[in-house]
Amino acid sequence: ARKKKGDSASSTTTPTPTPITTAESAPQLSAADKDSDEDDDEDDDDDDEEEETAKDDKDDEGVESIFTTIASQTVSLVPPTPILTPSTI
Repeated sequence: ARKKKGDSASSTTTPTPTPITTAESAPQLSAADKDSDEDDDEDDDDDDEEEETAKDDKDDEGVESIFTTIASQTVSLVPPTPILTPSTI
């Protein structure tokens, strides 16, 4: 058992940790998101009307500026990255 484990460990050690980490991260995030959504729904139900009315005026201006800035940066960064990746592969 030890002899085989030593040989397999070298090759298996590298591929095994990567998939395990990814698999564990995904479920944890999903569970956290669901819990947050449920809790938020209950709290938001009461404050929804008040918050929306109060934030409507401020959010409109802020959201427009934020979205415009993010969109510009995202558009600039997205094209170069994908182009290099497929070409290299």
